[in-house]
Amino acid sequence: YDYWFPGRQVERLYDAAVADSVTRPLPPTINARTRDEWLANTHSLFGRRFKGHLEPRIQVSHPISRTSNLFFNYGHFSQRPAYFYVYAKTNAQSSEEFPRIGNPDLNPEVAVQYELGVNHQFAPDKAVKVVVYNKDIYDYPTSTTLTLTDRGTRRADFFVYRNLDYARSRGVEIEVRKQRTNHTSWAVSYTFSNAKGKSSDPNNLSVVRESGGDARETALEEEYMWWNRPHKVTSWFTYQIPRGDTGGKFLGLRLPQDLKLNAYFMMQSGRAYTPEDVFGNFTDVAYSKNGPFDSSLNATLVKGFQLGSRHFELTLQGWNLLNRRNATDFDPVTGERWKPGQGSLGVNPLDDPASLQLSDVELAEVANVHLDVNRDDPRLNGLPPGSAEYEQVYSELEAEAAALVAPGLRRQVIATINRYSDPSMIAAPRHVRVSIGMEW
Repeated sequence: YDYWFPGRQVERLYDAAVADSVTRPLPPTINARTRDEWLANTHSLFGRRFKGHLEPRIQVSHPISRTSNLFFNYGHFSQRPAYFYVYAKTNAQSSEEFPRIGNPDLNPEVAVQYELGVNHQFAPDKAVKVVVYNKDIYDYPTSTTLTLTDRGTRRADFFVYRNLDYARSRGVEIEVRKQRTNHTSWAVSYTFSNAKGKSSDPNNLSVVRESGGDARETALEEEYMWWNRPHKVTSWFTYQIPRGDTGGKFLGLRLPQDLKLNAYFMMQSGRAYTPEDVFGNFTDVAYSKNGPFDSSLNATLVKGFQLGSRHFELTLQGWNLLNRRNATDFDPVTGERWKPGQGSLGVNPLDDPASLQLSDVELAEVANVHLDVNRDDPRLNGLPPGSAEYEQVYSELEAEAAALVAPGLRRQVIATINRYSDPSMIAAPRHVRVSIGMEW
């Protein structure tokens, strides 16, 4: 059983809805009717209101042979809503054109999960596990349009969060595991999953309205969720020589006792995104593609030693040992890391590093900048228009005019290069840490 107390702030808001006098304006979602609904949806404990959800869970395992067993797991799980969805704008007036107002009566998300699998031991120290699973998420929050019938205010439309959407994740997992023998143990697993739902982002409708669309239109089909990452491979390896064990060897070399090595490798599909063309128009359904694969290799080496009556551990930890710079932001046109001059950055010449190699006049031309050439310059006096001498002098004047604007254009190109070379757009590089600990 899981419970949640929204807090005294929410209780005071609903109490003010039926008070004889109100000292400050209440949010449009707080009134006598919504207070009655809130009281019906909550329970009282020592004068405080709370919400609760019964979470039954079942685990069943049945042997089907000496080396195999079938298992089934079922359970309910809940997750409290983000505080912003509950408390936003409940204590302040908003100057936004389409404000998003929290819903103090918002319910926690409820996930119903079940899985069916089989374990099979195919060697004395090795086993394989195959699992299929399903996860349904109910009461997924979304923003809906709220139109006030009281036109005494200039603003009539708001967005309020409500539990109207749902999501579903299905998948299969295969794992091969080796228990510790000869100082080593390891496991390798592969997971394929698919996550869909009615709305990936609770703020979708408000974004539509702010963009000039009709927020009353509701999507009829399911879409991929923003957290959908279909493929994932993980592996871990442990080599351990306990204290007092002198039998550890590697490549014929005897290793010291009280030594432990852990390594973990992960590779998964990149973050989901909605494909676009170079003009920012969507070319496929929402979150139907995934960005570049993410991968990481981490390891920890621990060596214990005795110093007097105390036991110490010297630890060497390494993260991202392969120095894989995973993309945290990428181009929705190419599905790859941002590259000036390509994809979304291939339309404007000032986003292309190749423009830095152009002459001043060529740069102004590709940037569609009008050059203010002084045709009354004394150097043109007496020269017949169209003659070679006239064209030569005119080219010099054009180059002088281009020289005035070219530095600013080149600064724009360099700014684009610097902007998309921001280290925050890629994951942290390889880094290590050395530490020492003592047992008390």
